[in-house]
Amino acid sequence: MSNHSDIHEELMEKLDELTSRLNKIEQDIHHRESPVSADFAEQATETENDEVLAALEDETSATIANIKNSLKRMEQGSYGVCAVCGVEIPEERIKALPYTDKCFDCADQ
Repeated sequence: MSNHSDIHEELMEKLDELTSRLNKIEQDIHHRESPVSADFAEQATETENDEVLAALEDETSATIANIKNSLKRMEQGSYGVCAVCGVEIPEERIKALPYTDKCFDCADQ
């Protein structure tokens, strides 16, 4: 798989989408930093919502970092090669997870 232009375009689109999503999550988090409700049930719900938003923020940030790493690896010519063992990552894995930097075996470890 030598030509990665389609994958590059896909990663750029995904990066834009996730960056927009992260901005919305961060706005929601900052918006929710308003005075806490006096109702205990509402407080519990607000806490749960904050935890969900924080988890989404962490997951989105991690995926953005992986995509940026993949784009950098494309520029360096090391995209498609496992960062751990150095073997070529199978095409089906790259199609399924274009921002991966590990082959099946190394990802399982």
